Amino acid sequence: MMEDQSLQVSSLPPIRERVGLVVNGSNAAIAVKTIVAAEAAGVRQIWIAQSPVLPDVLTMFAAAATRTSTVRLGTSITPTYPRHPLVLAQQVLALNDLAPDRLRLGIGPSHRFIIEDIYGLQQKTPLAHLREYLEVLRAALWQGKVDHRWTNCRWSPYMGMSCSVSASYWNSSFTYISSYSWTITASIGGTCTGSNYRGSACCPGRRTSNA
Repeated sequence: MMEDQSLQVSSLPPIRERVGLVVNGSNAAIAVKTIVAAEAAGVRQIWIAQSPVLPDVLTMFAAAATRTSTVRLGTSITPTYPRHPLVLAQQVLALNDLAPDRLRLGIGPSHRFIIEDIYGLQQKTPLAHLREYLEVLRAALWQGKVDHRWTNCRWSPYMGMSCSVSASYWNSSFTYISSYSWTITASIGGTCTGSNYRGSACCPGRRTSNA
């Protein structure tokens, strides 16, 4: 038993590879300077939370990517309801071109008071929404083609007159990104009220041959 535990511990990456720095994203210019300074100091990964009233995190990461070369950039989290999965796929592609294999994309449905009271969108079934969102996002990024019909149009905030999403991509960067091992992490969290869910359920999306 002790031998197995030793093997598991020894197989873990060095502590520096597993510890990151949370950066305040209230000012984009300051955040980018902080990321640059953090990389120079040896920090291996940066995390920024996306608030509905603060600058866009992925845009900040794009700016930081042009001034850094090794630090990993992670969102914690990007809310899914206000951002169509195809729009998010476009942003991910741009960031991967600027910082290959450095993006750690955390996504989730956020909280009901944020989605409904601030964004004015309905949040009826966040877990079902997140599952379908991931299906569309993964298809766009890993297969380069999406042909998906939402299970329930009534809760999908993206649907106007259509209940489906369909797109084909001819950009070679889709092939480029699929050659990397990168991560999507999806999470559900919050208080159990109505259709919300208690605790958290993380679904790591690391690229595999059968994803």
